[in-house]
Amino acid sequence: MAHRIELARSSRSSCQSCWQGIARDEPRLAEEFVSSRTRTVAYRFHHLECAADLRPLVLRSALGSCELPLPQRDDLERRIAAALERERSRRVGRPPIREGRGDDLEEVLLARLAQDPDDAEALLVFADLLQGRGEPRGELIVLQHELRCLGADPERRGQLLRRQTELLDRHAQALVPPVSHGDRIEWRDGFIHRVELCGRSGSRLADAPELLAHPSLRLLAELRVAFFMAPDGPAAVQALVAGAPATIRELELGDSFEHPLGPVPALLRRLPRLERLTLLGRTELDALAHPTLARLALSDLDWSYEGGAVAALIRLDPGRLPGLRELKIGGSQETDALCRALGERGWLGQLSRLDLSGGTMTRTGAEALAEWTGRLAWLDVTGNRLTPSCRKLLEPRCERLVFGWQQGEGQEGWYVRHRRRPEWGRGRVVRELEGKLEIEFEGAGRKVLKADAPYLESL
Repeated sequence: MAHRIELARSSRSSCQSCWQGIARDEPRLAEEFVSSRTRTVAYRFHHLECAADLRPLVLRSALGSCELPLPQRDDLERRIAAALERERSRRVGRPPIREGRGDDLEEVLLARLAQDPDDAEALLVFADLLQGRGEPRGELIVLQHELRCLGADPERRGQLLRRQTELLDRHAQALVPPVSHGDRIEWRDGFIHRVELCGRSGSRLADAPELLAHPSLRLLAELRVAFFMAPDGPAAVQALVAGAPATIRELELGDSFEHPLGPVPALLRRLPRLERLTLLGRTELDALAHPTLARLALSDLDWSYEGGAVAALIRLDPGRLPGLRELKIGGSQETDALCRALGERGWLGQLSRLDLSGGTMTRTGAEALAEWTGRLAWLDVTGNRLTPSCRKLLEPRCERLVFGWQQGEGQEGWYVRHRRRPEWGRGRVVRELEGKLEIEFEGAGRKVLKADAPYLESL
């Protein structure tokens, strides 16, 4: 099957572009990739709007075969065209590929692909070069690139997948890196695009340098490392400092606030193209610096750092992260104080997107944000302790406000509407259940819906 647009069958999936949940019955992009475990097709999901901005060619392919009614189709086409135009503008002035000796040309092509993984010209020239040498990776590049760009042609897709499986089985020693049980890899255009090293203990961390040095990881773009025990974090990060590919653009470290992460600042200095960073654990936030990092996600700051979330935020210096535009601080018990600290530290003036979901924000925090005179492009306050009246305080401070459901006492009796079922009319929240809301709608009676469903809008 090709990339496709489908209705989400549950509320459990998350967008791989913006971190946010995808509601049940919401149209989503299912982006196809090849599973490292089964070597069969698997999918990762995106909001359609996010895909238009970040995966324009993939979304265009899926739109071509989509039969679902999409009211926003014209807007998606405009966003796809704008994203492709930005990419063309970025490529203006790029020097043409010059013929040369094989080794020199290979380095030139790899450098171009490291700079731009979507450079199809460099990719296919590189595939020709490898096929001329009889190297199996050349054919694998052509196969996977065609799979990624292929439209609705089940017969051709089946042929390509069978040939891919045969190629990987026959040349496993040269193409497949030495992954351990529980690890996960994703292929893209003949190279490993994403690696997840999950539950690594100290003994298994010793294998990480060998894995990262494998030729199939020369264009690695995304890396996630989770640790089995607290002492393993610093060892893992130190191993990455020694051997992480400089092509990494997205990095996720840790899986528990109790675990120290070690020398993360030193690791960032090795990753000049890093754009997205997620940290769950303790590190030297005051030394965190990177010129191009655009998105930072921090979780459980209250427990990870002495002094709590505000003390942790104070350690972060906006001047050391000049490119940062998106910040997520999830699950904090000090959200009100964080709102004021974000303004005092100058972060609100630098950011375009702010995610404070799952915290404890009350009207005090909303008033602190409202005092700021600027305007965010996007603000998510889902799952805090805000009353409906706080919505009016926050709306002038952002172009798009994700208010969602709110927790805590005093929420019963507030009103919502279902954006996909306007005929239901206004709904009154009768009671809050575990993760759900019982709502009485004027035109549909009582319904029990997911509390975090994005289609529920507070009134």
